[in-house]
Amino acid sequence: MKQIETIRNKVVEVLRNSPKARDNDWWLLINYIQTHHPEARLFINYNEISNLPMPESIRRVRQKIQNEERLYSASEQASLSRSIEEVRVRNWSTSEY
Repeated sequence: MKQIETIRNKVVEVLRNSPKARDNDWWLLINYIQTHHPEARLFINYNEISNLPMPESIRRVRQKIQNEERLYSASEQASLSRSIEEVRVRNWSTSEY
């Protein structure tokens, strides 16, 4: 749990300083790496990448901060796009082939 709390604190810092990261998970991930893992910016080798948190962990922490803690909200456009994509994925996952 300590690792998740560390990721959370770092994600909060990125979200606080980068409104664009609130709307775009790739932007969040890139800013997270640039800010908190500068050694990995130019070239990531296997040893360095194994020390980075999983991108999915960063995304899920962002999602929790925005949806449950109601901090650093995404723009209306990004929220709408995410809602539409959520419905599309839910419909796809429950459909029969």
